[in-house]
Amino acid sequence: MATFKIAALQKALEDSIPVSELDRTNKKLHEVTEKYRDHLEKGNSLVSKAEALTGLEEEVKHQTEDNDSLRRTLETEKEKLHALEAALEDLHRRGVTDGTEIKGITDGDAITISKKITTLEMKELNERQRAEHAVRMYEQQKSILHNLEERNKDLEEKFSQITKSNLELQKIERELRDELTNSVTKEVSDADRKKISSLEEEEIKLKQEISKLKEISEVATSQVKSLETLQLSREKENASLRQQLLDFQIQSDEKTIIGKLHRHIVQLQVSEGTAVRKYEEVKKKVSKTEALVLRLEQKLDDKNQTIYHNRKEAQDKSNHLKKNLQDLRLQFAGAIPLTRQEKFSHNMMQLQQDKSKLEMELKKVKEERYQVEEKLAVLELQHRSLQDLIATLKDGRGAAKVMEWHSKLDAVRIEELKHKRLNSKLQQQTQYLEGIIRSNEAMVADLEADNVHQTKDFEEKQLRWEHREVELERTIGRLEGQAAEIAGAASKRNQELEKHVRQAEQTIIARDKLIAELRLRMPATADRDEIILSATSK
Repeated sequence: MATFKIAALQKALEDSIPVSELDRTNKKLHEVTEKYRDHLEKGNSLVSKAEALTGLEEEVKHQTEDNDSLRRTLETEKEKLHALEAALEDLHRRGVTDGTEIKGITDGDAITISKKITTLEMKELNERQRAEHAVRMYEQQKSILHNLEERNKDLEEKFSQITKSNLELQKIERELRDELTNSVTKEVSDADRKKISSLEEEEIKLKQEISKLKEISEVATSQVKSLETLQLSREKENASLRQQLLDFQIQSDEKTIIGKLHRHIVQLQVSEGTAVRKYEEVKKKVSKTEALVLRLEQKLDDKNQTIYHNRKEAQDKSNHLKKNLQDLRLQFAGAIPLTRQEKFSHNMMQLQQDKSKLEMELKKVKEERYQVEEKLAVLELQHRSLQDLIATLKDGRGAAKVMEWHSKLDAVRIEELKHKRLNSKLQQQTQYLEGIIRSNEAMVADLEADNVHQTKDFEEKQLRWEHREVELERTIGRLEGQAAEIAGAASKRNQELEKHVRQAEQTIIARDKLIAELRLRMPATADRDEIILSATSK
């Protein structure tokens, strides 16, 4: 039973993971946790940088708004001048040169001219606003592109780090594969172990058969010796009968007494031979029991040795696991747990999403405000342009101003086309970069999920190891108790056999003393036949 349990324990230990693999997994876990910590630190630094950039962007927006307000005031002044020049040019085209002719113009002509001028001013204003909006969008796209480039650089660095770690993992995988190619498969090792166990069982059976054959041979030798002693006793009886015949032939008292004594001596010799035979048989039994006790002691020593080795190995493994646990506790002492880090990263992501939503809403509000300000500026400009038109109609320089406005409108349209092309190119580039960023973010999220999964698997394996260690310690204690019980039973059996041997030796010594006393007394006293017979019968 103990051997079977020890074999089961050995198989359980063989099925368990070796210490080298556990060390490798611990190293991998340390590396992954360090990378994950670096990643979280980088994320926190990026968040702080993003907050600083948002503050700077708000300051830049305030400055740009102030600059836009100043530009608008300057543009309104310029528009007034251009409206007056356009009105004068129109009057020159119609042939009005003097102030007297200007007075002759009707109110309807003035209204039509003012409407045309306002439409032209509105178109020019819209074109300028579009151009300014395009310039702003261009600058905004430039800043977004710069941010995207920086983010892309960060992601490329992370991707390079991930590729390095992937190459290291591939190298470790190759080393493990090389080790596996040099090692034997589990099926072959299990088959060899089964063969070894079957051969050991056959060896034990053969030893038992040899011991049985030895016992049979010893019984046969004892039977042969008993037959030889019987033959000797018969020969002695024949000799005694011959002597009795001679005594009868003599027919005297002395001879009859001598014949009786001779017969008694023969009987004593026969009883002595049987006692010697029994003594030898008892000696053989004692030697057999001693050999059996020695075998049991040897088996017990072997079992104790295996139990000692198993216990030592289990203690080494438990010490190694405790040391690893202590190292991990020392390493991660004061560190934030992974659950809290995950919650923190999740909260940061939610805050970033909320921030992006608020930025979108702020952008919409700013656009609405910009549209309202644009409408208000248009209305103010129309009112001022009407006043300027009335003032320019009284002057004589409207046609020259209209020509200048027309040339400026052409230049603004050319610039608008250029800005549209640049805007389309920048939009394509931003879409491409956003796709790359999305793919990199998905890759980082997958790596974080793999890291969390590996940490959970490692914790589960560690708990299994601890549970298995406790079970092995319990089985070792049970086996020690069984071995102690077997040793106690063997010692009790040995003591009982020793008692039997001592009793047999004492009986043999007593018989030897009795035979010696009878031999000493028989030649001296011839009248004590009844005493000798009673002693021999006892």
